[in-house]
Amino acid sequence: MVFQNYALFPHMTVEENVAFPLQMRHVVRQDIHTKVNQALTLVKLEGLNRRYPAQLSGGQQQRVALARALVFQPWLLLMDEPLGALDKQLRELMQLELKHLQQRLGVTVIYVTHAQAEALTMSDRIAVMNHGRIEQIGTPTELYERPANRFVGSFLGESNFFEGTVTAREGTQAVVRTDGGLILRVRSTRLEPGERITVAIRPEKVVLGTPDCVNNFRGLIKEVIYLGDTLKLRIELPGQETVLVKEQNRHLAITPSAGKAVAVGWAIEDTIVF
Repeated sequence: MVFQNYALFPHMTVEENVAFPLQMRHVVRQDIHTKVNQALTLVKLEGLNRRYPAQLSGGQQQRVALARALVFQPWLLLMDEPLGALDKQLRELMQLELKHLQQRLGVTVIYVTHAQAEALTMSDRIAVMNHGRIEQIGTPTELYERPANRFVGSFLGESNFFEGTVTAREGTQAVVRTDGGLILRVRSTRLEPGERITVAIRPEKVVLGTPDCVNNFRGLIKEVIYLGDTLKLRIELPGQETVLVKEQNRHLAITPSAGKAVAVGWAIEDTIVF
């Protein structure tokens, strides 16, 4: 197991910390020395054998904790928010290193995290839990693109939600009137008129400008949030409904600013129905 707070023995050197699991398993001394060096090489800590935890950075301490967990070649590795104490840049670097390490070793890793981006980046399979109950299990793509319920849709990434009632079904499409009076079309062959549903759309799926979409509306930009690589726009639609739009920071067709009238829309295929 790799702990969030590293749980290294402060009075032991790096080499002694990593050797501890082997000593507890009564591995012969010569094999211990070889295995410790192999584990430290694996996590890129060669030459730091004689240092103590207090002499290491947070990232180095986490690597020692990882080497200690891997040194006896376990078939299952449990990681309890192991990157929680690291700064953002180091955390993102370690995410990829852990993923590559897992792929090289082939060991099964169960990784607990509250960071949604971390789960999407590192996982082959994710279980989203809510108060101890599993809401959905699937690949990162499945959970993000087709969440099973509103909790998963809001917990993994951002979503725009519209509450409404189905008013008609036309072939493979259903017509929905939101509580604010918007008329939306969604892809469905099972919805029946009168059903209460929630429609979700991811902010990056919303097209700004002159969208060639069935679902398109005129709105007013209420707020522009500058995030460096992206812009977030909060747009008020008719009926006081609002939609959050996420745009890459590039040369845009329009220059977004608060108070400006714009057209927004999204494809039927990008709507999610709960």
